[in-house]
Amino acid sequence: MIVTGADKSGKTTLGKCVNGLIPYSTGGIFEGNMRVCAIHTFEKNVSELALDVGFVLGNPQDQLATPHVEEEIVFGLCNLGVSKETVFEKVDAIHDRLEIFRLKDRSTFGLSTGEQQMVAIAHRRSWSLTERW
Repeated sequence: MIVTGADKSGKTTLGKCVNGLIPYSTGGIFEGNMRVCAIHTFEKNVSELALDVGFVLGNPQDQLATPHVEEEIVFGLCNLGVSKETVFEKVDAIHDRLEIFRLKDRSTFGLSTGEQQMVAIAHRRSWSLTERW
């Protein structure tokens, strides 16, 4: 799902509700219900919700941790504890799935905003791993 809208229309707030950051990291009062994959967001913590929910900011540079596209995807897989033997197989699967092989050897900070968003999605997809694909 992609959420679009005018500035200050609540896209980021909605995204933070869906991924559990609101109210856990922001405090405040949360009224109503928010369900993701049929599970109330209060039933899982943020890291558990991250397996099902991705959130790419309007400025994806804020989400990039490494200077190269392939390293960015490897970073996500290594954080999951994926074995060295399968990391690059998974990286290739992610590149293939998102059709971003052409970006593989590029600098993350030399990419357009749209390309950086795709890399942020690729990094995010590494967290939910390629088992579901």
